[in-house]
Amino acid sequence: MNDYIRLVLLCVGALLLGTQARAQQAAVVESEALASARLVEVDTSAFPEIRLRVEVNTPAGSAPLTLEPSHFEVREDGQEVNLQQLEAQSLTPPSYSIALLDHGAAMGRAFADPAAEDTAGLPSRLQAAKLALMQWLAGLQPRHDSVMLMAFAGEVDVNTEMDGNTAQLPKVFDAISAEGGSALYDAMLQALQVLQYYPTGQTSLLVLTTGESGASTHTPDSLLQLLTHLQIPIYLAQLEPQPDSLLLQLAQNSGGQYLLAESPEALTDFFEQLLRPRQLMYELTYLSPAPQPDTSLRSIQLSLKLPHVFVEDGMAGYRMIDPASLPASPAFDWQALAREHALLIGGGLLALLLLFLLLRWIRKRADANLIEPAIVKMPEEVNKNVMRIRMAIPYKNKPAKFTIYSAGGKPVKDFIFKGTKRRARIRLKDLPDGTYKCDLSN
Repeated sequence: MNDYIRLVLLCVGALLLGTQARAQQAAVVESEALASARLVEVDTSAFPEIRLRVEVNTPAGSAPLTLEPSHFEVREDGQEVNLQQLEAQSLTPPSYSIALLDHGAAMGRAFADPAAEDTAGLPSRLQAAKLALMQWLAGLQPRHDSVMLMAFAGEVDVNTEMDGNTAQLPKVFDAISAEGGSALYDAMLQALQVLQYYPTGQTSLLVLTTGESGASTHTPDSLLQLLTHLQIPIYLAQLEPQPDSLLLQLAQNSGGQYLLAESPEALTDFFEQLLRPRQLMYELTYLSPAPQPDTSLRSIQLSLKLPHVFVEDGMAGYRMIDPASLPASPAFDWQALAREHALLIGGGLLALLLLFLLLRWIRKRADANLIEPAIVKMPEEVNKNVMRIRMAIPYKNKPAKFTIYSAGGKPVKDFIFKGTKRRARIRLKDLPDGTYKCDLSN
Protein backbone atom coordinates (compact mmCIF):
# COMPACT_ATOMS: atom_id res chain seq x y z
CA MET A 1 0.00 0.00 0.00
CA ASN A 2 2.83 2.37 0.84
CA ASP A 3 4.54 1.60 -2.47
CA TYR A 4 1.32 2.37 -4.33
CA ILE A 5 0.92 5.75 -2.59
CA ARG A 6 4.60 6.54 -3.24
CA LEU A 7 4.13 5.75 -6.94
CA VAL A 8 1.06 8.03 -7.18
CA LEU A 9 2.88 10.89 -5.48
CA LEU A 10 5.85 10.51 -7.85
CA CYS A 11 3.52 10.65 -10.90
CA VAL A 12 1.72 13.74 -9.61
CA GLY A 13 5.02 15.48 -8.87
CA ALA A 14 6.36 14.68 -12.34
CA LEU A 15 3.18 16.04 -13.91
CA LEU A 16 3.40 19.28 -11.93
CA LEU A 17 7.08 19.71 -12.80
CA GLY A 18 6.34 19.11 -16.48
CA THR A 19 3.49 21.66 -16.47
CA GLN A 20 5.67 24.22 -14.69
CA ALA A 21 8.51 23.63 -17.14
CA ARG A 22 6.21 24.14 -20.14
CA ALA A 23 4.80 27.33 -18.59
CA GLN A 24 8.31 28.65 -17.96
CA GLN A 25 9.34 27.76 -21.51
CA ALA A 26 6.28 29.59 -22.90
CA ALA A 27 7.07 32.59 -20.69
CA VAL A 28 10.65 32.64 -22.01
CA VAL A 29 9.42 32.46 -25.61
CA GLU A 30 6.95 35.29 -24.97
CA SER A 31 9.55 37.50 -23.26
CA GLU A 32 11.99 37.02 -26.15
CA ALA A 33 9.35 37.73 -28.80
CA LEU A 34 9.38 41.06 -30.61
CA ALA A 35 5.69 40.90 -31.48
CA SER A 36 2.53 39.05 -30.49
CA ALA A 37 -0.30 37.74 -32.66
CA ARG A 38 -3.87 36.81 -31.76
CA LEU A 39 -6.66 35.28 -33.84
CA VAL A 40 -9.66 37.50 -33.10
CA GLU A 41 -12.34 36.57 -35.65
CA VAL A 42 -13.41 33.86 -38.09
CA ASP A 43 -15.66 35.15 -40.89
CA THR A 44 -17.67 32.46 -42.71
CA SER A 45 -20.14 34.78 -44.48
CA ALA A 46 -18.66 33.85 -47.89
CA PHE A 47 -18.27 30.10 -47.21
CA PRO A 48 -16.40 28.08 -48.49
CA GLU A 49 -14.15 31.16 -48.44
CA ILE A 50 -12.91 31.69 -44.87
CA ARG A 51 -11.50 35.01 -43.62
CA LEU A 52 -9.35 35.10 -40.51
CA ARG A 53 -8.61 38.37 -38.76
CA VAL A 54 -5.33 38.34 -36.87
CA GLU A 55 -4.23 41.18 -34.58
CA VAL A 56 -0.46 41.71 -34.44
CA ASN A 57 1.04 43.98 -31.77
CA THR A 58 4.61 45.24 -31.98
CA PRO A 59 6.27 46.89 -28.94
CA ALA A 60 7.30 50.51 -29.17
CA GLY A 61 10.82 51.08 -30.38
CA SER A 62 11.17 47.80 -32.25
CA ALA A 63 11.83 47.59 -35.96
CA PRO A 64 8.78 47.64 -38.24
CA LEU A 65 7.35 44.15 -38.79
CA THR A 66 6.05 43.22 -42.23
CA LEU A 67 4.38 39.82 -42.49
CA GLU A 68 4.01 37.91 -45.74
CA PRO A 69 1.67 34.99 -46.56
CA SER A 70 4.61 32.60 -46.22
CA HIS A 71 5.01 33.63 -42.56
CA PHE A 72 1.58 32.25 -41.62
CA GLU A 73 0.58 28.63 -41.20
CA VAL A 74 -3.14 27.87 -41.00
CA ARG A 75 -4.64 24.43 -40.44
CA GLU A 76 -8.29 23.43 -40.59
CA ASP A 77 -9.04 20.15 -38.84
CA GLY A 78 -5.31 19.45 -38.92
CA GLN A 79 -4.99 19.98 -42.69
CA GLU A 80 -2.77 22.85 -43.84
CA VAL A 81 -4.49 25.30 -46.19
CA ASN A 82 -3.10 27.68 -48.80
CA LEU A 83 -3.65 31.39 -48.22
CA GLN A 84 -5.19 33.13 -51.20
CA GLN A 85 -5.00 36.72 -49.96
CA LEU A 86 -3.37 38.73 -47.18
CA GLU A 87 -4.32 42.31 -46.32
CA ALA A 88 -2.97 44.50 -43.52
CA GLN A 89 -4.58 47.50 -41.89
CA SER A 90 -3.20 49.66 -39.09
CA LEU A 91 -5.35 49.98 -35.98
CA THR A 92 -3.38 52.93 -34.58
CA PRO A 93 -4.21 56.40 -35.94
CA PRO A 94 -1.55 58.10 -38.10
CA SER A 95 0.74 60.60 -36.41
CA TYR A 96 2.16 63.92 -37.61
CA SER A 97 5.35 65.19 -36.01
CA ILE A 98 7.88 67.94 -36.60
CA ALA A 99 11.48 67.34 -35.56
CA LEU A 100 13.04 70.70 -34.72
CA LEU A 101 16.84 70.47 -34.79
CA ASP A 102 19.06 73.23 -33.48
CA HIS A 103 22.31 73.53 -35.46
CA GLY A 104 23.66 76.77 -34.01
CA ALA A 105 27.35 77.10 -33.18
CA ALA A 106 26.75 75.90 -29.60
CA MET A 107 25.58 72.53 -30.95
CA GLY A 108 29.10 71.96 -32.34
CA ARG A 109 30.65 71.64 -28.90
CA ALA A 110 31.43 68.20 -27.52
CA PHE A 111 28.65 66.47 -25.65
CA ALA A 112 30.48 66.28 -22.32
CA ASP A 113 30.72 67.90 -18.93
CA PRO A 114 32.06 71.45 -19.34
CA ALA A 115 34.61 70.69 -16.61
CA ALA A 116 36.04 67.77 -18.59
CA GLU A 117 39.54 68.44 -19.84
CA ASP A 118 39.80 65.74 -22.50
CA THR A 119 36.89 65.72 -24.98
CA ALA A 120 38.74 64.07 -27.84
CA GLY A 121 36.70 61.38 -29.54
CA LEU A 122 33.44 62.50 -27.98
CA PRO A 123 30.53 63.27 -30.30
CA SER A 124 29.30 66.81 -30.63
CA ARG A 125 25.85 67.79 -29.43
CA LEU A 126 24.68 67.97 -33.03
CA GLN A 127 26.00 64.48 -33.80
CA ALA A 128 24.28 63.05 -30.73
CA ALA A 129 21.03 64.80 -31.68
CA LYS A 130 21.18 63.42 -35.23
CA LEU A 131 21.81 59.89 -33.92
CA ALA A 132 18.88 60.08 -31.49
CA LEU A 133 16.59 61.34 -34.25
CA MET A 134 17.69 58.60 -36.63
CA GLN A 135 16.95 55.88 -34.08
CA TRP A 136 13.57 57.46 -33.37
CA LEU A 137 12.75 57.59 -37.08
CA ALA A 138 13.67 53.91 -37.43
CA GLY A 139 10.94 53.04 -34.92
CA LEU A 140 8.15 54.81 -36.81
CA GLN A 141 5.67 52.98 -38.99
CA PRO A 142 6.47 53.63 -42.66
CA ARG A 143 3.80 55.42 -44.70
CA HIS A 144 1.71 55.78 -41.55
CA ASP A 145 3.69 58.12 -39.29
CA SER A 146 4.61 61.37 -41.06
CA VAL A 147 7.57 63.58 -40.08
CA MET A 148 8.70 67.06 -41.13
CA LEU A 149 12.29 68.12 -40.42
CA MET A 150 12.98 71.75 -39.61
CA ALA A 151 16.52 72.89 -38.76
CA PHE A 152 17.30 76.29 -37.34
CA ALA A 153 20.27 78.44 -36.46
CA GLY A 154 19.94 82.17 -37.05
CA GLU A 155 17.09 81.37 -39.46
CA VAL A 156 14.51 78.60 -39.73
CA ASP A 157 14.72 76.16 -42.64
CA VAL A 158 12.11 73.59 -43.69
CA ASN A 159 14.31 70.70 -44.79
CA THR A 160 11.57 68.17 -45.68
CA GLU A 161 7.83 68.25 -46.16
CA MET A 162 5.41 66.31 -43.94
CA ASP A 163 5.85 62.84 -45.35
CA GLY A 164 5.65 59.21 -44.28
CA ASN A 165 8.76 58.28 -46.26
CA THR A 166 11.75 58.89 -44.01
CA ALA A 167 14.35 57.21 -46.22
CA GLN A 168 15.62 60.59 -47.46
CA LEU A 169 16.37 62.00 -44.00
CA PRO A 170 19.91 60.55 -43.55
CA LYS A 171 21.14 62.54 -46.55
CA VAL A 172 19.43 65.65 -45.21
CA PHE A 173 21.14 65.21 -41.82
CA ASP A 174 24.56 64.98 -43.49
CA ALA A 175 24.11 68.45 -45.02
CA ILE A 176 23.38 70.12 -41.63
CA SER A 177 26.38 71.58 -39.77
CA ALA A 178 26.76 73.68 -36.63
CA GLU A 179 27.05 77.40 -37.36
CA GLY A 180 25.55 80.78 -36.47
CA GLY A 181 23.16 81.79 -33.71
CA SER A 182 19.91 80.20 -32.54
CA ALA A 183 16.37 81.45 -33.26
CA LEU A 184 14.79 78.88 -30.95
CA TYR A 185 11.49 80.63 -30.19
CA ASP A 186 10.96 81.63 -33.84
CA ALA A 187 11.42 78.01 -34.91
CA MET A 188 9.05 76.65 -32.25
CA LEU A 189 6.38 79.21 -33.13
CA GLN A 190 6.61 78.40 -36.83
CA ALA A 191 6.42 74.65 -36.16
CA LEU A 192 3.34 75.01 -33.94
CA GLN A 193 1.62 77.11 -36.58
CA VAL A 194 2.16 74.30 -39.09
CA LEU A 195 0.97 71.52 -36.75
CA GLN A 196 -2.27 73.28 -35.83
CA TYR A 197 -3.73 72.32 -39.23
CA TYR A 198 -3.30 68.57 -38.59
CA PRO A 199 -5.77 66.38 -36.66
CA THR A 200 -5.94 67.16 -32.95
CA GLY A 201 -4.44 64.47 -30.75
CA GLN A 202 -2.23 63.06 -33.50
CA THR A 203 0.49 65.75 -33.56
CA SER A 204 3.68 66.34 -31.61
CA LEU A 205 6.69 68.66 -31.67
CA LEU A 206 10.18 67.29 -30.94
CA VAL A 207 12.85 69.87 -30.11
CA LEU A 208 16.59 69.24 -29.72
CA THR A 209 18.44 72.38 -28.66
CA THR A 210 21.04 73.85 -26.32
CA GLY A 211 18.46 76.38 -25.20
CA GLU A 212 20.20 79.42 -26.67
CA SER A 213 17.75 81.85 -28.29
CA GLY A 214 19.71 85.03 -28.95
CA ALA A 215 18.60 85.26 -32.59
CA SER A 216 14.86 84.93 -31.82
CA THR A 217 12.50 87.78 -32.63
CA HIS A 218 9.68 86.20 -30.60
CA THR A 219 9.51 85.66 -26.85
CA PRO A 220 8.40 82.70 -24.73
CA ASP A 221 5.24 84.64 -23.84
CA SER A 222 4.00 84.45 -27.42
CA LEU A 223 4.54 80.69 -27.36
CA LEU A 224 2.73 80.29 -24.05
CA GLN A 225 -0.19 82.29 -25.39
CA LEU A 226 -0.38 80.13 -28.51
CA LEU A 227 -0.23 76.92 -26.48
CA THR A 228 -3.39 77.89 -24.60
CA HIS A 229 -5.35 77.41 -27.86
CA LEU A 230 -3.55 74.28 -29.10
CA GLN A 231 -3.29 70.68 -27.96
CA ILE A 232 0.15 69.90 -29.31
CA PRO A 233 2.59 68.24 -26.87
CA ILE A 234 6.19 69.47 -26.98
CA TYR A 235 8.94 66.97 -26.21
CA LEU A 236 11.98 69.11 -25.60
CA ALA A 237 15.50 67.81 -25.01
CA GLN A 238 18.02 70.42 -23.83
CA LEU A 239 21.62 69.43 -24.59
CA GLU A 240 23.16 71.67 -21.96
CA PRO A 241 24.19 70.97 -18.34
CA GLN A 242 22.21 73.93 -16.95
CA PRO A 243 18.39 73.61 -17.06
CA ASP A 244 16.24 76.36 -18.55
CA SER A 245 13.08 77.01 -16.54
CA LEU A 246 11.33 78.64 -19.52
CA LEU A 247 11.83 75.56 -21.67
CA LEU A 248 10.60 73.36 -18.84
CA GLN A 249 7.46 75.50 -18.54
CA LEU A 250 6.79 75.34 -22.29
CA ALA A 251 7.03 71.54 -22.32
CA GLN A 252 4.85 71.09 -19.25
CA ASN A 253 2.16 73.58 -20.37
CA SER A 254 1.84 71.76 -23.69
CA GLY A 255 1.34 68.38 -22.05
CA GLY A 256 4.71 67.10 -23.25
CA GLN A 257 7.99 66.28 -21.51
CA TYR A 258 11.29 67.98 -20.80
CA LEU A 259 14.72 66.34 -20.64
CA LEU A 260 18.00 67.81 -19.50
CA ALA A 261 20.20 65.47 -21.52
CA GLU A 262 23.44 64.67 -19.73
CA SER A 263 24.66 62.03 -22.20
CA PRO A 264 23.94 60.71 -25.69
CA GLU A 265 22.45 57.55 -24.12
CA ALA A 266 19.95 59.58 -22.09
CA LEU A 267 18.96 61.45 -25.24
CA THR A 268 18.39 58.22 -27.17
CA ASP A 269 16.35 56.68 -24.34
CA PHE A 270 14.19 59.81 -24.16
CA PHE A 271 13.14 59.56 -27.79
CA GLU A 272 12.62 55.79 -27.68
CA GLN A 273 10.02 56.34 -24.96
CA LEU A 274 8.05 58.54 -27.36
CA LEU A 275 7.51 55.73 -29.85
CA ARG A 276 4.06 54.17 -29.92
CA PRO A 277 3.37 50.42 -30.01
CA ARG A 278 2.12 49.30 -33.40
CA GLN A 279 -1.14 47.45 -33.81
CA LEU A 280 -1.94 45.87 -37.18
CA MET A 281 -4.90 43.80 -38.29
CA TYR A 282 -4.15 41.14 -40.90
CA GLU A 283 -6.97 39.51 -42.87
CA LEU A 284 -6.12 36.05 -44.19
CA THR A 285 -8.33 34.40 -46.83
CA TYR A 286 -8.39 30.72 -47.77
CA LEU A 287 -10.77 28.13 -49.21
CA SER A 288 -12.02 25.49 -46.80
CA PRO A 289 -10.73 21.99 -47.69
CA ALA A 290 -14.26 20.72 -46.90
CA PRO A 291 -16.49 22.98 -49.03
CA GLN A 292 -19.69 21.07 -48.21
CA PRO A 293 -21.47 22.32 -45.06
CA ASP A 294 -22.20 19.82 -42.33
CA THR A 295 -22.96 19.81 -38.62
CA SER A 296 -19.41 19.12 -37.42
CA LEU A 297 -17.31 21.67 -35.53
CA ARG A 298 -14.22 22.54 -37.57
CA SER A 299 -11.08 23.58 -35.72
CA ILE A 300 -8.67 26.26 -36.91
CA GLN A 301 -5.08 26.52 -35.72
CA LEU A 302 -2.91 29.56 -36.51
CA SER A 303 0.86 29.72 -36.11
CA LEU A 304 3.65 31.92 -37.42
CA LYS A 305 6.94 30.69 -38.80
CA LEU A 306 8.87 33.57 -37.22
CA PRO A 307 10.63 32.84 -33.92
CA HIS A 308 10.29 36.43 -32.68
CA VAL A 309 6.47 36.49 -33.05
CA PHE A 310 4.57 34.93 -30.15
CA VAL A 311 1.05 33.65 -30.87
CA GLU A 312 -1.06 34.36 -27.79
CA ASP A 313 -4.27 32.77 -29.02
CA GLY A 314 -4.23 30.87 -32.30
CA MET A 315 -7.11 28.43 -31.80
CA ALA A 316 -10.64 28.93 -33.07
CA GLY A 317 -13.45 27.01 -34.69
CA TYR A 318 -16.63 27.33 -36.70
CA ARG A 319 -19.62 25.25 -37.69
CA MET A 320 -21.40 25.30 -41.05
CA ILE A 321 -24.85 23.68 -41.03
CA ASP A 322 -26.45 22.47 -44.25
CA PRO A 323 -30.11 23.59 -44.32
CA ALA A 324 -30.98 20.35 -46.09
CA SER A 325 -29.75 18.36 -43.10
CA LEU A 326 -32.13 20.09 -40.72
CA PRO A 327 -35.41 18.24 -39.92
CA ALA A 328 -38.29 19.59 -41.94
CA SER A 329 -40.91 21.43 -39.94
CA PRO A 330 -44.38 19.81 -40.18
CA ALA A 331 -46.88 21.50 -42.51
CA PHE A 332 -49.68 23.35 -40.78
CA ASP A 333 -53.04 21.57 -41.21
CA TRP A 334 -55.65 24.29 -41.61
CA GLN A 335 -58.44 21.78 -42.24
CA ALA A 336 -57.81 19.99 -38.95
CA LEU A 337 -57.84 23.31 -37.15
CA ALA A 338 -61.15 24.25 -38.79
CA ARG A 339 -62.73 20.92 -37.81
CA GLU A 340 -61.51 21.17 -34.22
CA HIS A 341 -62.72 24.75 -33.69
CA ALA A 342 -65.66 24.85 -36.10
CA LEU A 343 -68.14 25.97 -33.45
CA LEU A 344 -65.88 28.73 -32.15
CA ILE A 345 -65.08 30.02 -35.64
CA GLY A 346 -68.75 29.95 -36.67
CA GLY A 347 -69.81 31.81 -33.54
CA GLY A 348 -67.19 34.49 -34.14
CA LEU A 349 -68.31 35.03 -37.74
CA LEU A 350 -71.96 35.24 -36.64
CA ALA A 351 -71.07 37.83 -33.99
CA LEU A 352 -69.27 39.96 -36.58
CA LEU A 353 -72.28 39.77 -38.89
CA LEU A 354 -74.66 40.85 -36.14
CA LEU A 355 -72.38 43.72 -35.16
CA PHE A 356 -72.27 44.90 -38.77
CA LEU A 357 -76.09 44.83 -39.05
CA LEU A 358 -76.47 46.70 -35.76
CA LEU A 359 -74.12 49.49 -36.82
CA ARG A 360 -75.93 49.81 -40.15
CA TRP A 361 -79.31 50.09 -38.39
CA ILE A 362 -77.99 52.76 -36.01
CA ARG A 363 -76.72 54.81 -38.93
CA LYS A 364 -80.03 54.65 -40.74
CA ARG A 365 -81.88 55.74 -37.60
CA ALA A 366 -79.54 58.70 -37.25
CA ASP A 367 -80.17 59.71 -40.85
CA ALA A 368 -83.94 59.50 -40.33
CA ASN A 369 -84.03 61.70 -37.22
CA LEU A 370 -85.75 65.03 -37.76
CA ILE A 371 -83.63 68.06 -37.17
CA GLU A 372 -85.60 70.38 -34.93
CA PRO A 373 -84.78 74.09 -35.21
CA ALA A 374 -84.54 76.29 -32.16
CA ILE A 375 -85.54 79.86 -32.99
CA VAL A 376 -84.42 82.44 -30.50
CA LYS A 377 -86.96 85.31 -30.30
CA MET A 378 -85.49 88.74 -30.20
CA PRO A 379 -86.15 90.97 -27.14
CA GLU A 380 -88.14 94.17 -27.60
CA GLU A 381 -85.13 96.45 -27.35
CA VAL A 382 -83.15 94.53 -30.00
CA ASN A 383 -83.39 95.22 -33.70
CA LYS A 384 -86.15 93.03 -35.04
CA ASN A 385 -84.91 93.20 -38.59
CA VAL A 386 -82.51 90.26 -37.90
CA MET A 387 -83.51 86.69 -36.98
CA ARG A 388 -80.92 84.67 -35.07
CA ILE A 389 -81.21 80.90 -35.41
CA ARG A 390 -79.36 78.24 -33.40
CA MET A 391 -79.46 74.69 -34.80
CA ALA A 392 -78.81 71.30 -33.18
CA ILE A 393 -77.83 68.92 -35.99
CA PRO A 394 -77.50 65.25 -34.87
CA TYR A 395 -76.11 64.02 -38.20
CA LYS A 396 -73.82 66.76 -39.37
CA ASN A 397 -72.63 64.95 -42.49
CA LYS A 398 -75.92 65.87 -44.21
CA PRO A 399 -76.69 69.56 -44.81
CA ALA A 400 -79.90 71.07 -43.41
CA LYS A 401 -81.94 73.80 -45.10
CA PHE A 402 -83.90 76.34 -43.06
CA THR A 403 -86.69 78.03 -45.09
CA ILE A 404 -89.14 80.86 -44.34
CA TYR A 405 -92.50 80.63 -46.15
CA SER A 406 -95.14 83.29 -46.65
CA ALA A 407 -98.76 82.71 -45.61
CA GLY A 408 -99.43 81.44 -49.11
CA GLY A 409 -96.65 78.80 -48.87
CA LYS A 410 -94.10 80.60 -51.04
CA PRO A 411 -90.44 80.43 -49.84
CA VAL A 412 -89.07 83.91 -49.26
CA LYS A 413 -85.85 83.29 -47.26
CA ASP A 414 -83.57 80.26 -46.67
CA PHE A 415 -80.26 79.29 -45.14
CA ILE A 416 -78.26 76.04 -45.49
CA PHE A 417 -76.34 74.61 -42.54
CA LYS A 418 -73.29 72.55 -43.56
CA GLY A 419 -70.76 70.68 -41.53
CA THR A 420 -70.39 72.04 -38.03
CA LYS A 421 -72.13 75.35 -38.66
CA ARG A 422 -74.91 75.78 -36.07
CA ARG A 423 -75.73 79.49 -35.98
CA ALA A 424 -77.16 81.82 -38.60
CA ARG A 425 -78.49 85.33 -39.02
CA ILE A 426 -81.31 86.03 -41.50
CA ARG A 427 -82.16 89.63 -42.39
CA LEU A 428 -85.92 90.37 -42.34
CA LYS A 429 -85.76 94.04 -43.23
CA ASP A 430 -86.90 93.49 -46.81
CA LEU A 431 -89.92 91.34 -45.81
CA PRO A 432 -93.30 93.05 -45.51
CA ASP A 433 -95.26 92.74 -42.32
CA GLY A 434 -97.32 89.64 -42.13
CA THR A 435 -97.45 86.01 -40.91
CA TYR A 436 -94.68 83.59 -41.95
CA LYS A 437 -93.92 79.92 -41.38
CA CYS A 438 -90.51 78.25 -40.89
CA ASP A 439 -89.50 74.78 -41.96
CA LEU A 440 -86.38 72.60 -41.90
CA SER A 441 -85.46 69.88 -44.39
CA ASN A 442 -82.36 67.79 -45.21
